[in-house]
Amino acid sequence: MTTETTQPAQLTGTCRDQLPAIAALLDLVRQHDGLPAPYITVQQPMPEHHFYPRFDLQLDTPWDFEQWRSALSAPASNVKLHATMSSTWLCVDTTFEGIDVHLSGFNVPLTSVQAQAPRDRSAVTA
Repeated sequence: MTTETTQPAQLTGTCRDQLPAIAALLDLVRQHDGLPAPYITVQQPMPEHHFYPRFDLQLDTPWDFEQWRSALSAPASNVKLHATMSSTWLCVDTTFEGIDVHLSGFNVPLTSVQAQAPRDRSAVTA
């Protein structure tokens, strides 16, 4: 075994690479400081893998999610519902000041009929 095989692969980049996402996040929080506090993740950009500056906002309820979705002007038609046997959540991808944002809200209350309903957009009425 050599040091090459025992050392984890180093991701390229520095904290400086996250500055565009952090600056956009700071502006977002300043503009909407009264909204529910999300769990925030700032992703490391890796342009070589087509992964650019981004931050994720996770909220505990669909009501908190909706407040943030509205503040971000993310179209309701772009919201996706995910349901598994143990969890349901909403998510939407949007941009803020040119930075990708992934918003998710958990604990969506569904009846068993709703949880088993088709997820095809054509089955959803406007």
